[in-house]
Amino acid sequence: MSLKRKVIEVGVVIRIRTVLRLVLLLVPLVSQPCIAQSTNKGDRQISLGLEQDVLPYLTGGYYAAGWVGATHLRARFLMAYVHKPAFVTPKGFTNNTVTAYAVVGDYFIKEGWTGLWISGGIVLWKSTIQSNAQINTAAYDNYLLNGSFGYNWKFGKHLYVSPWAGLHLRVGGSKQVTVDGTSFTTPFLNPEASVKLGWYFGVGR
Repeated sequence: MSLKRKVIEVGVVIRIRTVLRLVLLLVPLVSQPCIAQSTNKGDRQISLGLEQDVLPYLTGGYYAAGWVGATHLRARFLMAYVHKPAFVTPKGFTNNTVTAYAVVGDYFIKEGWTGLWISGGIVLWKSTIQSNAQINTAAYDNYLLNGSFGYNWKFGKHLYVSPWAGLHLRVGGSKQVTVDGTSFTTPFLNPEASVKLGWYFGVGR
């Protein structure tokens, strides 16, 4: 195994651990208002969950996400690494990668983490790209607002599948990116769709 591959694998593990630690640190903070809301209905059940998303893996990347919630509301914390396919990479450029970090709030129409959900949140994209000449690599960041919706189908008591679609709006960061003397403008609108697979369990009463 090459040194470069080892470094990449170590980086993946560190990033996944960082997301999971963030979830564990924020559980007490997020769960307090959830408990307060659910107490009125006599239900103190809090749920914790882990999710995977198909899209990053289809591009040769990876994904890690965790969430905490109660009744209709949940908070998700995620990171993903994606190799953008050629048809969404600016013309004249190649090897466009994105490492994304996001904090998202979800609202379910029904309780029990099933059915239609809508969400919104804040996203950071840390990207790299090369021109077709592949001489230099440019690194750039973008800040985005996200809105999305999906539908959860449950399988058994703890598993679910959730097709979804969403839109990212660029609100900050790099607008113009130049590499090897060639420039492009980062898109303002960034549509996305995929399928999530999740597992969750309840804690506390």
